Amino acid sequence: SVLNASALLVLLHRRLGGIDGGRLADRLGRICLAAGVMGAAVAAAEGMAGDLAAEGGLLIEALVLGGEIMLGLVVLAAAARLLGIAELDEVRAQVLGRLLAGRPSAGAGGGAS
Repeated sequence: SVLNASALLVLLHRRLGGIDGGRLADRLGRICLAAGVMGAAVAAAEGMAGDLAAEGGLLIEALVLGGEIMLGLVVLAAAARLLGIAELDEVRAQVLGRLLAGRPSAGAGGGAS
C-alpha cells in the first residue's frame, strides 16, 4: 500500500505540477502524532479496564468499549487542536452538519394550534 500511495503521489504531482510536498509532509506528521497520542491513551485505558471488561460480561464489555471510543475521540480532538490540525475541525463540522440536517429546528412551527 505504501508503494501504491507513493505511485499515486508521483502521478498527482505530475498532473498538478506540484503538490506542496513540504506542507503535505508537515500535515501528515501532525496527524500521525495526534493519532499516536490517541492510540496511547486508548491502550492505557484498555490496560486499566481490560480485566474489568473480561470479567464483567457483555454489557460491561460494551460499556468499556464505548468509553474507550469516546476517550479516543476526545483525545484525538484535543491533540489535533493543540497541534493546529484544522482539517479535523472541517471533518467535525461536516459530520455534525449531516447528523443535524434531518432534525427539525426549534422554531420550525412544530407546536400545536
